[in-house]
Amino acid sequence: MTPMEKLPISVIIPLQEHRRNFFENFCLPLIEANNPSQIIIVDGNGSAPQKRNWGLKQSNQKYVFFCDDDKQIPKTFLSTLHNELIENKDKDIAYAYTNYIGIILHKEECPYPGNFQHTANKWSWDTLKTGNFIDTSSLIEKKYCTGFDEKLRRFQDWEMWINIYKTYSKTGIYVPQTYFLSYLLDSGITSNNNPPEESMQYIRKKHSI
Repeated sequence: MTPMEKLPISVIIPLQEHRRNFFENFCLPLIEANNPSQIIIVDGNGSAPQKRNWGLKQSNQKYVFFCDDDKQIPKTFLSTLHNELIENKDKDIAYAYTNYIGIILHKEECPYPGNFQHTANKWSWDTLKTGNFIDTSSLIEKKYCTGFDEKLRRFQDWEMWINIYKTYSKTGIYVPQTYFLSYLLDSGITSNNNPPEESMQYIRKKHSI
């Protein structure tokens, strides 16, 4: 792939209007620097899962990457994940994922006491059944992307990884040599006002795990 050739990736961003200024100034330029073939910004009304699913339907590339409106990715982030998928194309792998650093900017309603590092694990079905360790912002081969359950308030990504494995017997590959920044700008789905127990019970019942 030449330096000017675009990556066969659709980047899908569910944008909240009150984050537009932050996203357009601090996140979008880095997405564009990754040189994806398609960038889909889904604004307006609707939940994040609804916006992601709409963007998935509009995408026209081989791979999709869901990027929240508060995340910064390095300029070589997508190419690093894409190369891992290409190098492992003969294996039962549908997506590539990595680590991230969480930066707390709204401490009053956040369950985390301060900035933190999320370190993922090597893919394991036994580990995945016990809880999620893979962030939404992973590079997925589109034909295996099952989309997001819009009934869930939390852990939509966890449910999707379970669904991909149970539907297609496809796994993910851990790529520790890169990472992204996730800014917790305000009270979002991980806030203290959105407890996880109900969503966890829903997923366990839905998938009998």
